Amino acid sequence: MEMRSGDDIEFMKSVEDEYQRQSGLTSRRYYKLFYSRVHRFPLLVLGLNPGGKSDGTDLRASDSFFESWEHDYVRFRKQKTEYKLAGLMCTLLAECLDTELVNDLRQVPVSNVVFRRSEDWCKLRNKPKAIRDSRPGLEKITKYVYPDVILLISIKAYDVFAGEFCTNLLEIEVDLRGRNRTFVSAGAQVSALRKDVKLLAVEHPSRFGVKRVLPKLIKEFEQAGLRPIEGSEWLITLKDLQGYGHVV
Repeated sequence: MEMRSGDDIEFMKSVEDEYQRQSGLTSRRYYKLFYSRVHRFPLLVLGLNPGGKSDGTDLRASDSFFESWEHDYVRFRKQKTEYKLAGLMCTLLAECLDTELVNDLRQVPVSNVVFRRSEDWCKLRNKPKAIRDSRPGLEKITKYVYPDVILLISIKAYDVFAGEFCTNLLEIEVDLRGRNRTFVSAGAQVSALRKDVKLLAVEHPSRFGVKRVLPKLIKEFEQAGLRPIEGSEWLITLKDLQGYGHVV
């Protein structure tokens, strides 16, 4: 698959510009749209919203638009405290995609359902506005990536995305631990895509881990033709990045 020259970067810039106008936020301390390069790919990973304090101490693999295919999860996968989720997600994606190669994982697009930063979802003020401000950007990102599978990192992210951005939702499998959902597999039509997409959701890995539902995820990725990802037509050859290593 050929790399689009500057199209991805110009697209990402336009999405951020629009979000700044829509939200009134002009500093990345208060929001986060991108954790990776955004490009055409069969898988899109979405978190709920960016965590951390709005004091500029959040870890970012790129201060611009991931021109060299930087990736937050991969760059910070060895951070055990400040960015625990990064390592957990690299392990999860490596298992699901059946690859150990860093350069494969750098190509998985990652964003959020809501772009406004908060230390905790419960502390996010005016959630309806935060969702509304993010809607145009998320719809454009989803349309640009045009995924067949969307993996949602937290059940709340799934609830918001399914409720706000999907129609004809059909839950195929729901795994419970007590009254809490730990895994959801569903089919839905994503409004921005006008096509059916597989939605997969898991509990937030930094809080609960995903070992219990990993076999279910692996099965879903196999059925979607995403496992193994190595050698597939979706991957391009990337230049190694200093400090990233070669294997997870």
